Amino acid sequence: MQALTLTQALGSLPSRLFFLAWQTRHLNPSSVKAFSTSLMVRREETPAMKALHDVPYVPSPSSSDLFEDWSDEYTSVSVPEILEDNATSIQTKGSNQRRPCDILRRLVQEGSWEDAEHVRQELVDAGTPIAPSPLYYGAARNVLARREPNPDRAIEFAHWWSLIPLRSRTHPGNFHSIEQLLFFRPEVDMPTVITFGIISAEKGYARRIGPLVVPHIVRYAEPDLAGMFLTEFVKADHKHEARYGQLSIDETMPRRYFKMYRQNTRKRWWSLAVRTHCLAARPLDAFELFKVTLQRGITLTNYTHMYLLGELQAHGHITEAAELSSLSLFELGCAKTNLTGASDAPAESTSPSVDPSQPVERNLALVLRSLKTSLNSGTPLDQGPLADFLDIYKTDARGGLAIQLLRSRAYRLSHTAVSAVALGELLHHHHGGEHAAVLYVFKKLFHIVSMPMHALRRHLPTRSDFPPHM
Repeated sequence: MQALTLTQALGSLPSRLFFLAWQTRHLNPSSVKAFSTSLMVRREETPAMKALHDVPYVPSPSSSDLFEDWSDEYTSVSVPEILEDNATSIQTKGSNQRRPCDILRRLVQEGSWEDAEHVRQELVDAGTPIAPSPLYYGAARNVLARREPNPDRAIEFAHWWSLIPLRSRTHPGNFHSIEQLLFFRPEVDMPTVITFGIISAEKGYARRIGPLVVPHIVRYAEPDLAGMFLTEFVKADHKHEARYGQLSIDETMPRRYFKMYRQNTRKRWWSLAVRTHCLAARPLDAFELFKVTLQRGITLTNYTHMYLLGELQAHGHITEAAELSSLSLFELGCAKTNLTGASDAPAESTSPSVDPSQPVERNLALVLRSLKTSLNSGTPLDQGPLADFLDIYKTDARGGLAIQLLRSRAYRLSHTAVSAVALGELLHHHHGGEHAAVLYVFKKLFHIVSMPMHALRRHLPTRSDFPPHM
């Protein structure tokens, strides 16, 4: 009865679990070495199996019919290419594998600049694409930070700066350290600044750097070179816009405002260039640039037209001022009286003067006001307020906090203003017979208006030039 019950229980098992009821002790798994019947342990062989083992293989030569004939079927298949700019944002199944540019990024991250340059050059020679990365900011910064003379600085900087990522929400552009090394150094490296401007515009950063790059190049470069740069700068921005469209600015901006935003920004670049010529006392160059904008159909701002008209009249260029009035699309009216100096209002009989009993802020404001009035009117600076201020607060060669504030505020006005302050300090020490202080101020401040400091130091005597007893 028990045997019958066991048999019924085995019969009730599902078919996929029926193998559990068989005994497996006769099969030794350790003896199975491969999926080959010749290695399996057989309990017996039937006569048919023995006869099959004795049948020899039929020898046959290899046949070429197994292979296909050559055709253009596979060569005509196009493989989609991955854009270089989007290569960093695409995650593939093998993204964890090392790529050739990973070595370059590691060397840059470690600060091995010479090895990184060799690897970069090898990748370029081999035609291997290098994915953009924010790490290359450091390599470009290293090129600018080196003090030794480098005639190929612009080329080396371009190699690394071209590898920074495009402008986006994740990469808005943090150029503070780069801008400090390019625009706030004693010497002007014009080729590198031009390279920085063009490459940055091609990557979508034109509006980020335009207000700083355009006036810098217009001020220090020849007028023809400045005009060529501005043309190429605008072309680079057009190229980026044509390739990436509205994504290069803001995805949330309404489409109807996008084109207007672009045109207004480019108009302001040209207007800024014209006003920079005027600030550098080059109104005729500004007028020539204005005529170039007319030929190209570029409309400047109304403020720029009035500013240029006032500068032309202030410097006595009456013919050019009349031509500007006839060519302008705006109703200019009268130019600014503070530029032309044509005001008939009588001057005040008494004006506030610098007094040691007054707060330093008030005395500083009086000096800055006289500097600004001289710059706007084109007349010589009234040395009275500046001389009185220096007599009160210039107690030594270095100067105190008040002198530092005067220099920084004058620098914000223009180079002409800070050079006037530097000249005033030199005259102050010279009249006092402080010749060592004159040399000290000359060494510290003369690079602002003319010779770079590092070039000046080579001509000044050092302590080793004097005998030990002096």
